[in-house]
Amino acid sequence: MTIHETSAIHGMVESDSLKSRRLRNRIRHEAIQLGIVGLVVVLLGILAYAVKAGLSEKGIRFSFSFLANTAGFDISEGWTLTSGEGVVPGLSQFSSDMSVASAFVTGIFNTAKVALLAIALSTILGTLLGVGRLSTNWVVRNLCFWIVEFVRNTPLLIQLVFWYFAVVLRFPPMASAAKLYGGLIVSQQGIYVPTLAWSGGVSTLSLILVTATWVSVLGAVFDPIRGMRRICIAVAVVCFGLLIATGGMTVDFPVANKFKASGGTSISPEMAALLLAVVVNSASFIAEIVRGAIDALPKSQWEAAGSLGFSRRDTVNDIVLPQVFRVVLPSFGNQYISLTKNTALGIAVGYPDLFNIYGTIANQTGHSLEGIIIVMASYLILSWIISSAVYWANRRLNPNGSVAMITTSMKWTRHNLFGKPFDAVLSLLVIPSVLWLAYSIFGWALTTARWDIIAASLRVLMIGVFPADQAWRAWTASAIIGAILGAGLGCVFSFKPHHGLVLALPALLLSIVDHGDLGNALPALGVVAATMLGWVLTSYVPVSRSVMPAAAFTGFIAVVAVMAPPGVGLWGGLLLSVLLTLVTSVLSLPIGILLAFGRQSRLSSLRIICTWYIEVMRSVPLILVVYWIWILMPVLAPQWGLADVARGMIGFTIFYAAYVAEYVRSGLQAVPRAQTEAARSLGMSEFDINRSTVLPQALRVVVAPLVGNVLDIFNSAPLVFIIGLTDFLRAGQMILANPQYGDRTFEVLSFLLITYFLVGSLITYAARKLEDHMATSTR
Repeated sequence: MTIHETSAIHGMVESDSLKSRRLRNRIRHEAIQLGIVGLVVVLLGILAYAVKAGLSEKGIRFSFSFLANTAGFDISEGWTLTSGEGVVPGLSQFSSDMSVASAFVTGIFNTAKVALLAIALSTILGTLLGVGRLSTNWVVRNLCFWIVEFVRNTPLLIQLVFWYFAVVLRFPPMASAAKLYGGLIVSQQGIYVPTLAWSGGVSTLSLILVTATWVSVLGAVFDPIRGMRRICIAVAVVCFGLLIATGGMTVDFPVANKFKASGGTSISPEMAALLLAVVVNSASFIAEIVRGAIDALPKSQWEAAGSLGFSRRDTVNDIVLPQVFRVVLPSFGNQYISLTKNTALGIAVGYPDLFNIYGTIANQTGHSLEGIIIVMASYLILSWIISSAVYWANRRLNPNGSVAMITTSMKWTRHNLFGKPFDAVLSLLVIPSVLWLAYSIFGWALTTARWDIIAASLRVLMIGVFPADQAWRAWTASAIIGAILGAGLGCVFSFKPHHGLVLALPALLLSIVDHGDLGNALPALGVVAATMLGWVLTSYVPVSRSVMPAAAFTGFIAVVAVMAPPGVGLWGGLLLSVLLTLVTSVLSLPIGILLAFGRQSRLSSLRIICTWYIEVMRSVPLILVVYWIWILMPVLAPQWGLADVARGMIGFTIFYAAYVAEYVRSGLQAVPRAQTEAARSLGMSEFDINRSTVLPQALRVVVAPLVGNVLDIFNSAPLVFIIGLTDFLRAGQMILANPQYGDRTFEVLSFLLITYFLVGSLITYAARKLEDHMATSTR
């Protein structure tokens, strides 16, 4: 046998060996996937059996036949589908003799109505705030900054309560309603706006004018030439005026009577408050997105526009914003989905949205599980519609110097406040208004407000309905949590004396409110002292950092051991909000990391399962997930007897784990492939590569959004009211429910807002310090 024949035989043997090895790998790969699929099917079967058994034990039959039953209740506002002429359905006001299915349709219409209006208004307001944050006018820049920071650092639910009770319900009664320009009427009974009514029938002139108006509007929006856009606007105004003058369309103006208004379209107080809260809250997040996108543009574009003689306004309108909207649309989509889910908070003010109507149906029919499925499917469909619209718009748009330091006050004032005629007029209008507003607020807080209610109700606000004789347990647990948080802060940046003053300030203010009595402030001062002790230890005793994880774990066990004896169901107040935030943050991180790796797995079955879990959780409101877990857990595992607090923490954890997974996944994508390939060349296993090389770098990249997620958890803690828990906001509402304190709404809500703002600001400050620390450690 020749050498060539021997080499050929060896090559054939090696080829057969390689083929067999690939075949074995493929078989093993498919077997693992089949095993995963089989495990999921088995788990779903066990879940279905457990649900069926639990429902049978309680005498409940799973069926959707109840949708055809008569609702038997009224809905304050909303339209539903009815059988119209032919096959085209009609719209009519919901009434109690309609079906349960019609009630669900009314809830979907009400949710979609608020969501669509809020998306349009928040986009406009958020863009203005984002551009305003980069204004050359000092007043505008800082005003926009503080508006965005305040709104982002306070919970949406308490903003909604404030808008409803402190603003909307303070409107004048209908007899003395405010009649604004354009026929707008504002009163306690609602906001009434003029409406357009078609009266032109099918006449040729009316149809021509409508078509011309619509085409002109499209040209004004999409024409790339500014002169043509202005011509289109003028044509649209003229055609619309002719349409009204010829009777093709009529304007129905509202008319205020003694008790109610007639004509026009009404916006109920509940819808007005929900719309205001959602728009302002979402606009603050959109403003940050716009500001970040503008900051990311090269400075040379601004300089080039200036050298061509463009004014700053023209530069923003024609150069900056078109590029910004190409970048921010995917981020806008996330905010639009969150906005749509946030409409479920309308239940707090009685707005008949989908979730509120579901609660009424569940109470009357007993079909909670079926209703949950319908509500989740509805929110999923709405989220997918929004995502598809944003994706389409994104595809259409994307087919393929530092300012010198001015030292003197006169120069600074002229440069920042009166640099241009428009800036001067704006400063003269805004500065007096802001000063007057600040004077009014501080004057009310120092002279009119009666803050003794806060000192008298401190125990309820801090620990809820926890027994008064066991309050020492709650304060001890708070001190342990404070020491843990302080130790964590010390690992990021060192303790300074002014930090202690800032921490002690709330307790000192509390003693001032209580006329100098330190008795109610002493427990809070103890918590502050424990926080400072943990902060100082990890700041100046390096060896304490090495035992920090074990000490934190032991501390959490100690908190549970101290708080558990009186009953977990009695936890409440600010302490419950903090515990919920800590537990959710700690548990959602490892689960989110596993989901992120699972979503990038080479096993398609595992990848699909993780992707579906993440997308479903990101598409439904948190309040719905918490309520669903609260209902489902006793059915699945009645023998466990989980407390409401534990079920709430489970709901928060499984919801926010999906967001953590997305953050971690973005960090994983930022790790260069060369590093994983280098690790493989060193013989490291995939587990060691992910654990030691990939994950630390990924977490370093996404530390800011992860800390932002903690802030979101804390701001969402008031949602546990839906399962009957007494959190910080609910404790404030309990105080206001007392007839003795019924006139103290502003004092209590102001205290809640300030507390949430201070805690949120502390989290934001710690996040910035952590970013700086991580950036320094990698240089």
